[in-house]
Amino acid sequence: MYNNVIRIGMVYVDLDGVLANFFKALAELYGKRHWKEIPKEEDTVKRLSGTDFFNTLEPFPTTTTLIKDIHRLTKGSWSILSTPLRGDERNSIYWKNRWLDRILESEDLEGIQPKQRFYSHTKHLYAKANDVPNLLVDDRPHNLRAFEQQGGVGLRYQADESNYNKLLYKLEKELL
Repeated sequence: MYNNVIRIGMVYVDLDGVLANFFKALAELYGKRHWKEIPKEEDTVKRLSGTDFFNTLEPFPTTTTLIKDIHRLTKGSWSILSTPLRGDERNSIYWKNRWLDRILESEDLEGIQPKQRFYSHTKHLYAKANDVPNLLVDDRPHNLRAFEQQGGVGLRYQADESNYNKLLYKLEKELL
């Protein structure tokens, strides 16, 4: 019997907001209770440029579990797809990589690595490969919309606000 299920190619996982607690650290940097109280994005970009800010982020309580589950569900076929800081791409990518190296070196994640690490302001360009849809786990609705418009599958997950079990259910539904 022919199965009409669309297979997923690569699974991409965002860092900030999904694995790394960017929003909490940003609020703390500004002395605010919530990151939405920060007035201007331009100021944030200037303030973070040239620093190791991305290496100082805390992982979420679900970070290790999410990485393990993604690795298991994809049989190791997953990658990182994160947006670098505008105007400070090289530096922010360096520190995001150091953060990820440290997290993946933990005893709980021994032997688990993404296939690749991509850093891009245009995540939607990764939506399909050879007419096969890819999947993106991201916290930013505009990233997901653009990814889906290009034929990919998007799952919204913001670790400090979303329900992990709902994400896991959706991942299993798409990947199994």
